[in-house]
Amino acid sequence: MSINYSPESVPTLLGMPITGNMFFVDPLNGSDGNTGTDVKNAVKTVSAAFNKTVSGQGDVVYFISHSNTGSTTTDYLSATMTWDHDNTHLVGIAAPSGISSRARIAQLSTATSVLPLVSFTGNNCIVMNIQFWQGAPDAGSDGCFYLTGDRNYFKNVHFAGIGDTTQDTTGAYSLSLVGAHENLFEGCTIGIDTIGRGSAVNAEIYFAGGCARNKFKDCQIITYCDTDAPHYFVDSSVAASLDRYTIWDNCVFSNPCPSSAALIMAIAFNNNEANPKGYHLLVNGTTIVGATDIGNTGDVGIYLGGGTAQAGNNTGGLAKLIETT
Repeated sequence: MSINYSPESVPTLLGMPITGNMFFVDPLNGSDGNTGTDVKNAVKTVSAAFNKTVSGQGDVVYFISHSNTGSTTTDYLSATMTWDHDNTHLVGIAAPSGISSRARIAQLSTATSVLPLVSFTGNNCIVMNIQFWQGAPDAGSDGCFYLTGDRNYFKNVHFAGIGDTTQDTTGAYSLSLVGAHENLFEGCTIGIDTIGRGSAVNAEIYFAGGCARNKFKDCQIITYCDTDAPHYFVDSSVAASLDRYTIWDNCVFSNPCPSSAALIMAIAFNNNEANPKGYHLLVNGTTIVGATDIGNTGDVGIYLGGGTAQAGNNTGGLAKLIETT
Protein backbone atom coordinates (compact mmCIF):
# COMPACT_ATOMS: atom_id res chain seq x y z
CA MET A 1 0.00 0.00 0.00
CA SER A 2 1.30 3.47 -0.82
CA ILE A 3 0.12 6.98 0.05
CA ASN A 4 0.34 9.89 -2.37
CA TYR A 5 0.74 13.43 -1.02
CA SER A 6 0.59 16.79 -2.73
CA PRO A 7 3.92 18.65 -2.53
CA GLU A 8 2.65 21.12 0.07
CA SER A 9 1.35 18.43 2.43
CA VAL A 10 4.25 15.97 2.52
CA PRO A 11 4.88 14.94 6.16
CA THR A 12 8.44 15.13 7.44
CA LEU A 13 10.72 13.44 9.95
CA LEU A 14 13.73 15.47 11.13
CA GLY A 15 12.95 17.86 8.30
CA MET A 16 13.15 15.11 5.68
CA PRO A 17 10.11 14.03 3.63
CA ILE A 18 8.52 10.76 4.71
CA THR A 19 8.55 8.61 1.59
CA GLY A 20 6.73 5.59 3.02
CA ASN A 21 3.62 4.88 5.04
CA MET A 22 2.84 5.92 8.59
CA PHE A 23 1.43 3.61 11.25
CA PHE A 24 0.25 4.53 14.74
CA VAL A 25 0.57 2.58 17.99
CA ASP A 26 -1.62 3.38 21.00
CA PRO A 27 -1.00 0.94 23.89
CA LEU A 28 -3.99 2.32 25.83
CA ASN A 29 -6.74 2.67 23.24
CA GLY A 30 -5.47 0.78 20.19
CA SER A 31 -6.36 -2.66 18.85
CA ASP A 32 -4.13 -4.91 16.76
CA GLY A 33 -7.18 -5.58 14.58
CA ASN A 34 -7.13 -1.97 13.37
CA THR A 35 -5.39 -0.72 10.25
CA GLY A 36 -3.01 1.51 12.20
CA THR A 37 -2.98 4.06 9.40
CA ASP A 38 -4.33 6.92 11.52
CA VAL A 39 -4.61 7.90 15.16
CA LYS A 40 -8.26 6.83 15.52
CA ASN A 41 -7.46 3.40 14.10
CA ALA A 42 -4.18 2.80 15.92
CA VAL A 43 -2.90 -0.68 16.67
CA LYS A 44 -2.07 -1.65 20.24
CA THR A 45 1.47 -3.00 19.87
CA VAL A 46 4.65 -1.93 18.10
CA SER A 47 5.04 -5.44 16.67
CA ALA A 48 1.64 -5.20 14.96
CA ALA A 49 2.61 -1.89 13.37
CA PHE A 50 6.06 -3.15 12.40
CA ASN A 51 4.53 -6.16 10.65
CA LYS A 52 2.69 -3.74 8.36
CA THR A 53 5.89 -2.00 7.25
CA VAL A 54 7.96 -2.80 4.18
CA SER A 55 11.74 -2.93 4.49
CA GLY A 56 13.51 -0.13 2.65
CA GLN A 57 10.35 1.87 1.93
CA GLY A 58 10.84 4.57 4.55
CA ASP A 59 7.83 3.64 6.68
CA VAL A 60 7.42 5.26 10.11
CA VAL A 61 5.86 3.76 13.24
CA TYR A 62 4.56 6.42 15.66
CA PHE A 63 4.10 5.47 19.33
CA ILE A 64 1.39 7.49 21.10
CA SER A 65 1.93 8.07 24.82
CA HIS A 66 -0.67 8.93 27.45
CA SER A 67 -0.40 10.52 30.89
CA ASN A 68 2.69 9.68 32.97
CA THR A 69 2.16 6.14 34.23
CA GLY A 70 3.56 2.88 32.90
CA SER A 71 0.17 1.29 32.25
CA THR A 72 -0.85 4.05 29.83
CA THR A 73 2.47 4.57 28.09
CA THR A 74 3.97 1.09 27.65
CA ASP A 75 3.91 -1.72 25.11
CA TYR A 76 4.73 -4.83 27.18
CA LEU A 77 6.65 -7.67 25.52
CA SER A 78 6.60 -11.35 26.46
CA ALA A 79 9.21 -12.28 23.80
CA THR A 80 12.07 -10.63 21.94
CA MET A 81 11.02 -7.95 19.46
CA THR A 82 13.13 -8.07 16.27
CA TRP A 83 13.49 -4.92 14.18
CA ASP A 84 14.95 -6.30 10.95
CA HIS A 85 13.66 -3.88 8.31
CA ASP A 86 15.99 -1.30 6.75
CA ASN A 87 14.99 2.36 6.47
CA THR A 88 12.06 1.80 8.84
CA HIS A 89 11.67 4.29 11.68
CA LEU A 90 10.23 4.35 15.21
CA VAL A 91 9.20 7.63 16.84
CA GLY A 92 7.64 8.22 20.25
CA ILE A 93 5.07 11.00 20.46
CA ALA A 94 6.28 12.08 23.88
CA ALA A 95 8.42 14.76 25.48
CA PRO A 96 11.96 14.52 24.06
CA SER A 97 13.59 14.27 27.49
CA GLY A 98 16.07 11.55 26.57
CA ILE A 99 15.47 9.75 29.87
CA SER A 100 12.52 7.64 31.02
CA SER A 101 10.45 8.55 27.97
CA ARG A 102 6.73 8.09 28.38
CA ALA A 103 6.68 6.16 25.11
CA ARG A 104 8.00 2.84 26.48
CA ILE A 105 8.68 -0.68 25.29
CA ALA A 106 9.20 -2.97 28.28
CA GLN A 107 9.32 -6.59 29.36
CA LEU A 108 6.12 -7.98 30.83
CA SER A 109 6.84 -8.60 34.50
CA THR A 110 5.75 -12.26 34.32
CA ALA A 111 7.67 -13.07 31.12
CA THR A 112 10.85 -15.15 31.27
CA SER A 113 13.87 -15.76 29.02
CA VAL A 114 13.37 -12.55 27.03
CA LEU A 115 16.92 -12.18 25.75
CA PRO A 116 17.40 -9.68 24.36
CA LEU A 117 14.38 -7.49 24.85
CA VAL A 118 15.02 -5.94 21.42
CA SER A 119 17.18 -7.32 18.61
CA PHE A 120 17.88 -4.49 16.19
CA THR A 121 19.36 -5.73 12.91
CA GLY A 122 17.94 -3.05 10.64
CA ASN A 123 20.11 -0.50 8.85
CA ASN A 124 19.57 3.18 8.04
CA CYS A 125 16.78 3.54 10.62
CA ILE A 126 15.78 6.42 12.90
CA VAL A 127 14.62 5.79 16.48
CA MET A 128 13.50 8.77 18.58
CA ASN A 129 11.86 9.54 21.94
CA ILE A 130 11.55 5.90 23.04
CA GLN A 131 12.49 4.09 26.23
CA PHE A 132 13.48 0.42 26.15
CA TRP A 133 13.05 -0.89 29.69
CA GLN A 134 13.97 -4.35 30.93
CA GLY A 135 13.25 -4.84 34.60
CA ALA A 136 11.64 -8.19 35.40
CA PRO A 137 12.55 -10.67 38.17
CA ASP A 138 14.17 -13.15 35.78
CA ALA A 139 17.90 -13.87 35.51
CA GLY A 140 17.41 -15.22 31.99
CA SER A 141 16.30 -11.80 30.74
CA ASP A 142 19.50 -9.84 31.22
CA GLY A 143 20.07 -7.96 27.96
CA CYS A 144 17.97 -4.97 26.94
CA PHE A 145 18.97 -3.78 23.45
CA TYR A 146 21.15 -5.83 21.06
CA LEU A 147 22.35 -3.88 18.02
CA THR A 148 23.99 -5.42 14.95
CA GLY A 149 22.67 -2.94 12.36
CA ASP A 150 24.64 -0.17 10.69
CA ARG A 151 24.18 3.55 10.06
CA ASN A 152 21.22 4.05 12.38
CA TYR A 153 20.34 7.25 14.26
CA PHE A 154 19.14 7.06 17.87
CA LYS A 155 17.88 10.36 19.27
CA ASN A 156 16.61 10.86 22.85
CA VAL A 157 16.42 7.10 23.40
CA HIS A 158 16.75 5.50 26.84
CA PHE A 159 18.30 2.01 26.88
CA ALA A 160 17.50 0.76 30.38
CA GLY A 161 18.66 -2.73 31.29
CA ILE A 162 19.36 -4.62 34.52
CA GLY A 163 16.18 -3.11 35.95
CA ASP A 164 15.79 -5.82 38.58
CA THR A 165 18.37 -7.19 41.02
CA THR A 166 17.93 -10.71 39.62
CA GLN A 167 19.23 -9.44 36.27
CA ASP A 168 22.58 -8.40 37.76
CA THR A 169 24.20 -11.42 36.11
CA THR A 170 27.41 -12.15 34.21
CA GLY A 171 27.30 -10.44 30.83
CA ALA A 172 24.16 -8.41 31.55
CA TYR A 173 23.81 -5.10 29.70
CA SER A 174 21.64 -2.15 28.79
CA LEU A 175 23.08 -1.81 25.27
CA SER A 176 25.21 -4.28 23.32
CA LEU A 177 26.81 -3.52 19.95
CA VAL A 178 28.05 -6.54 17.99
CA GLY A 179 29.63 -5.87 14.61
CA ALA A 180 27.62 -2.63 14.47
CA HIS A 181 29.11 0.18 12.40
CA GLU A 182 28.61 3.92 11.95
CA ASN A 183 25.66 4.41 14.29
CA LEU A 184 25.00 7.77 15.94
CA PHE A 185 23.54 8.06 19.44
CA GLU A 186 22.54 11.62 20.30
CA GLY A 187 21.01 12.83 23.56
CA CYS A 188 20.51 9.25 24.72
CA THR A 189 20.62 7.68 28.19
CA ILE A 190 22.19 4.25 28.66
CA GLY A 191 21.65 2.47 31.98
CA ILE A 192 19.76 3.24 35.19
CA ASP A 193 20.90 4.40 38.62
CA THR A 194 18.17 2.90 40.81
CA ILE A 195 19.12 -0.81 40.82
CA GLY A 196 22.50 -1.86 42.21
CA ARG A 197 25.12 -3.52 40.02
CA GLY A 198 28.28 -5.43 40.84
CA SER A 199 27.21 -8.92 41.85
CA ALA A 200 28.67 -10.25 38.59
CA VAL A 201 30.89 -9.06 35.74
CA ASN A 202 28.70 -6.90 33.51
CA ALA A 203 28.44 -3.44 31.94
CA GLU A 204 25.99 -0.84 30.75
CA ILE A 205 27.46 -1.02 27.23
CA TYR A 206 29.21 -3.94 25.53
CA PHE A 207 31.17 -3.93 22.28
CA ALA A 208 32.13 -7.04 20.30
CA GLY A 209 32.72 -8.15 16.72
CA GLY A 210 34.81 -5.25 15.42
CA CYS A 211 32.43 -2.32 15.87
CA ALA A 212 33.62 0.63 13.79
CA ARG A 213 33.03 4.39 13.70
CA ASN A 214 30.17 4.59 16.20
CA LYS A 215 29.57 7.93 17.90
CA PHE A 216 27.89 8.91 21.16
CA LYS A 217 27.09 12.63 21.34
CA ASP A 218 25.61 14.45 24.36
CA CYS A 219 24.73 11.14 25.99
CA GLN A 220 24.61 10.14 29.65
CA ILE A 221 25.71 6.69 30.75
CA ILE A 222 24.36 6.10 34.23
CA THR A 223 24.72 3.28 36.71
CA TYR A 224 24.72 2.48 40.42
CA CYS A 225 27.48 0.24 41.75
CA ASP A 226 26.73 -1.54 45.01
CA THR A 227 30.31 -2.83 45.08
CA ASP A 228 33.52 -1.50 43.54
CA ALA A 229 33.83 -4.30 40.98
CA PRO A 230 33.27 -5.91 38.57
CA HIS A 231 30.70 -3.62 36.90
CA TYR A 232 31.82 -1.20 34.15
CA PHE A 233 30.34 1.65 32.17
CA VAL A 234 31.82 0.14 28.99
CA ASP A 235 33.23 -3.31 28.29
CA SER A 236 35.16 -3.90 25.07
CA SER A 237 37.56 -6.47 26.49
CA VAL A 238 36.86 -9.26 24.01
CA ALA A 239 39.60 -9.42 21.37
CA ALA A 240 38.97 -7.20 18.33
CA SER A 241 35.81 -5.70 19.86
CA LEU A 242 36.52 -2.39 18.16
CA ASP A 243 37.68 -1.45 14.68
CA ARG A 244 38.82 2.09 13.89
CA TYR A 245 37.27 4.35 16.55
CA THR A 246 34.39 4.95 18.95
CA ILE A 247 33.82 8.62 19.77
CA TRP A 248 32.37 9.87 23.07
CA ASP A 249 31.52 13.54 22.46
CA ASN A 250 30.41 15.65 25.45
CA CYS A 251 29.13 12.61 27.33
CA VAL A 252 28.64 12.13 31.07
CA PHE A 253 29.38 8.83 32.80
CA SER A 254 27.75 8.88 36.23
CA ASN A 255 27.98 6.43 39.12
CA PRO A 256 26.39 8.46 41.96
CA CYS A 257 28.41 6.88 44.74
CA PRO A 258 28.72 8.43 48.19
CA SER A 259 32.11 8.91 49.81
CA SER A 260 32.45 5.19 50.58
CA ALA A 261 35.17 3.68 48.41
CA ALA A 262 33.28 0.38 48.38
CA LEU A 263 30.73 1.92 46.03
CA ILE A 264 33.18 3.55 43.62
CA MET A 265 33.61 1.73 40.30
CA ALA A 266 37.16 0.38 39.97
CA ILE A 267 37.47 0.75 36.17
CA ALA A 268 35.20 2.81 33.91
CA PHE A 269 36.30 1.29 30.57
CA ASN A 270 37.22 -2.39 30.59
CA ASN A 271 39.05 -2.30 27.27
CA ASN A 272 42.00 -4.41 28.42
CA GLU A 273 43.74 -4.89 25.09
CA ALA A 274 47.46 -4.40 24.59
CA ASN A 275 47.16 -4.34 20.77
CA PRO A 276 43.62 -3.24 19.90
CA LYS A 277 42.37 -2.76 16.33
CA GLY A 278 40.27 0.21 17.46
CA TYR A 279 40.09 2.72 20.27
CA HIS A 280 37.84 4.90 22.41
CA LEU A 281 38.24 8.67 22.00
CA LEU A 282 36.82 10.91 24.75
CA VAL A 283 36.38 14.51 23.54
CA ASN A 284 34.68 17.85 24.23
CA GLY A 285 34.35 17.72 27.97
CA THR A 286 33.36 14.08 28.38
CA THR A 287 33.28 13.51 32.14
CA ILE A 288 33.43 10.42 34.35
CA VAL A 289 32.13 10.46 37.93
CA GLY A 290 32.33 7.63 40.45
CA ALA A 291 35.23 5.57 39.06
CA THR A 292 38.71 5.11 40.51
CA ASP A 293 40.38 4.80 37.10
CA ILE A 294 39.37 5.24 33.47
CA GLY A 295 41.03 2.11 32.10
CA ASN A 296 43.24 -0.83 32.93
CA THR A 297 46.97 -0.40 33.35
CA GLY A 298 48.71 -0.94 30.04
CA ASP A 299 45.56 -0.40 27.96
CA VAL A 300 46.55 1.44 24.78
CA GLY A 301 43.02 1.79 23.41
CA ILE A 302 41.66 4.83 25.30
CA TYR A 303 42.48 8.42 24.31
CA LEU A 304 41.50 11.75 25.83
CA GLY A 305 41.06 14.55 23.31
CA GLY A 306 40.14 18.21 23.52
CA GLY A 307 43.67 19.67 23.50
CA THR A 308 44.30 23.00 21.79
CA ALA A 309 46.97 23.24 19.09
CA GLN A 310 49.63 25.83 19.87
CA ALA A 311 51.98 27.75 17.60
CA GLY A 312 55.41 26.15 17.59
CA ASN A 313 54.13 23.01 19.28
CA ASN A 314 52.61 20.57 16.84
CA THR A 315 51.65 18.17 19.63
CA GLY A 316 49.34 20.61 21.42
CA GLY A 317 46.16 19.36 19.77
CA LEU A 318 46.94 15.66 19.84
CA ALA A 319 44.76 13.30 21.84
CA LYS A 320 46.55 11.87 24.84
CA LEU A 321 46.83 8.15 25.53
CA ILE A 322 45.36 7.64 29.02
CA GLU A 323 46.74 4.29 30.21
CA THR A 324 50.35 3.50 29.28
CA THR A 325 51.89 1.78 32.31
